[in-house]
Amino acid sequence: DSDPPHLGFFESRGCLDQAGRIRVNEHLQVQGFSNIFAIGDCCNTPEQKLEFLAVKHSAVAAVNIAALGKGAAKPPKKYAP
Repeated sequence: DSDPPHLGFFESRGCLDQAGRIRVNEHLQVQGFSNIFAIGDCCNTPEQKLEFLAVKHSAVAAVNIAALGKGAAKPPKKYAP
């Protein structure tokens, strides 16, 4: 099997779109998970898959992960393509 290892986990949980990208919400959380985030080319944000956008994704995800780690009820930052 030549699929990347993460695909089986996400596919078995219905988290992949038709293009094989991981479905995320506006906070970059993986669909159905509050504690898993996806950034960069693997996620289904509605935009071109470009390196500098992964950097923008990481800034949003980092704030959200830190907030959740400090006990926030929900992530504070939304990603807007």
